[in-house]
Amino acid sequence: MIQQLILIAALVAPIPPGAAPGMPDLSPGALRLVRDLKANLLSVDRGGNLWAWESGSGRVALYGPTGIALSSVGVGSSAAVAADREWGVAALSPNGRELRLVPWAGTPSSISMDNDVRSVAWIDQNTIAVAPALAARRVEIWDLRAKKRIREIGAELPLVPGEGVTRLRTIALHYAPERDLLYTLDSYTGDLQVYGMDGRLVRREAVPIHDRTDLDDWLAGWDRDDRAKHQTDTPTIWRLLLAFDSSANLWVVAACEKGKALLFRMPPAGKAETATVDVDPACCSVGATIWQDSLILYHQPERPLCNVVRRITVHLQLDRLLPQL
Repeated sequence: MIQQLILIAALVAPIPPGAAPGMPDLSPGALRLVRDLKANLLSVDRGGNLWAWESGSGRVALYGPTGIALSSVGVGSSAAVAADREWGVAALSPNGRELRLVPWAGTPSSISMDNDVRSVAWIDQNTIAVAPALAARRVEIWDLRAKKRIREIGAELPLVPGEGVTRLRTIALHYAPERDLLYTLDSYTGDLQVYGMDGRLVRREAVPIHDRTDLDDWLAGWDRDDRAKHQTDTPTIWRLLLAFDSSANLWVVAACEKGKALLFRMPPAGKAETATVDVDPACCSVGATIWQDSLILYHQPERPLCNVVRRITVHLQLDRLLPQL
């Protein structure tokens, strides 16, 4: 028996009032939207539009900077999605073996994947990046017109599921067109690798994560039980996500424990930094993105609604994050 487990953990709770008073610079409509939005994943496309994927309904919705709904489309049951206002939605089938290309209006198409892939990102209208879960490479680049893999980027140890538990590799992806760089983050280990599109590794960092001993012990126990029963399981565990502001700074909410949230920030050039801020456990979130330089902390649809918005300054001074709405 093969089961799929999606676990998103160790994210951030609300950030406390800082030195600068005032409200986030989102429009009233955008503020109402993000306060009330329920989604399994929120992200922002290259045009600054917010998109939301709700896995239960299988729909992806797109919103403009003022919070106005621009479009919505059903993509069915999916393992991961990526959206763009012009190019539509790229969605992976639950088993990671099919890439579905779903326009906002028009006829969908699909491409068979050579491997089980677990994440996807748009590069351009005709190019997609995907991250294999088992293969001996970190990223694959696919030509959508030719429907074939055209490049392999990064090396990984291949995984071969057998009796017991094999945790599938989960690599969060983001392409930065202004610098022609592909950001790749191992969501479980915090290994951050940045590549040029020629496959050259240009930067590597370790995102600090909280002690995952409990999670590792749980997986080890599950593995022992499966081996005793001659069963096979391949869980998919997401822990860390990528977010970017308008100055091309990368942010990761690395951990949230004991009333403290750990934020990792890496500028386009220069030293990566971390900062610890106090949190309110009452609204601890399971996801984060940045929209118009406002940090949005959101909940999975099955959780109580308690989304939080914080404004970050252009220079990203953490002591100037604005109070909760």
